[in-house]
Amino acid sequence: SPAQFHPLPYTQLHSMSPTALASSTHIYRKLLDIYGLDSASFLREVGVTTELPADPNSRVPIQALDALLVQATSHIQDEAWGLKAAHCWHPGNLGVLGHALLASSTLRTALTRVSRYWRILGERATVQVADTERGFRLTYDLAAADPVVEAVLPDCVLSIALDMCRTNA
Repeated sequence: SPAQFHPLPYTQLHSMSPTALASSTHIYRKLLDIYGLDSASFLREVGVTTELPADPNSRVPIQALDALLVQATSHIQDEAWGLKAAHCWHPGNLGVLGHALLASSTLRTALTRVSRYWRILGERATVQVADTERGFRLTYDLAAADPVVEAVLPDCVLSIALDMCRTNA
């Protein structure tokens, strides 16, 4: 039986392994549901509680979310399944940052906020916005040890970013 990861207040996690915003698990739940999988069972199996956390700043260990992605990938026949995350997100899943993104006056402002406050969403990857001759470039850099996570998570994150840009346009 896996360890049970309950969302913890951010202040209790400052010295622990990397974490992600607990409300982001709702994106994964919807994504697994699209493929007809029992998302609640998958979350419980990797030790993540399915209850809505009372604290909007609650965190979950990234290792549990990685395990979820690996396990789900073994049950989903679509190699690009992470791209459907664009259909599963809501600004509230990204905490206050999600609503700030939609309130941004330009895409550059929104993506600069993503870059600046990324650690609110997840503590492992980095996001950077850099000016170029033709505008700007968004770079997402993930340092994951598992090749499945390296393949699926960028699809999830970047499809949500693209959808957010379309919503904010």
